Amino acid sequence: MLKTHMPRIAFLQSHYAMSALLVACLLLASRPAIAEGNCPPGYVPSGVGPGGVQGCAPLSGGGASSTQQGGVWEDRYGAVATDPHLGILGTSKNMGSRSLAERTALDSCKSQGGLGCKVNTWYRNGCVAMVSGDKAYAVESGEDQDSASKASMKSCQSDGNTGCHVYYTDCSSPQRVR
Repeated sequence: MLKTHMPRIAFLQSHYAMSALLVACLLLASRPAIAEGNCPPGYVPSGVGPGGVQGCAPLSGGGASSTQQGGVWEDRYGAVATDPHLGILGTSKNMGSRSLAERTALDSCKSQGGLGCKVNTWYRNGCVAMVSGDKAYAVESGEDQDSASKASMKSCQSDGNTGCHVYYTDCSSPQRVR
């Protein structure tokens, strides 16, 4: 009689183990998808540094709306201000509004000794690049660092500059609020 119960006990233990494994798999599979680097849908990690991913940049042709699957996202703004006579650069990123981004970039320029600081450009949920040449510089924005750098390089070279090189890039990515 003991022999007949052993296979049944082994079967029940195996059945419970399989059921537990199936439940665990279903729980893992039902978790909401999170984009790489905790970026919102349509964005990829950008600005990788010693501390890891610094932010998110939009995919080409993509963008973020204020409500997306997986949460609510708020726009983030950045700006670049310069004093061209003194060669001083002031920047801001990840600000909650365009006006705050511009004001912060101007304050940054002035705090470094700029006297004639002016906002060159602002950007929302995207990137900016400054390219410096032998005679002048160009500042352009784009949906990612590559497109902003290419646009700035094109502007720099079209003004007859030589020796154009990327001097500064940064991005402001939307921030998840819920």
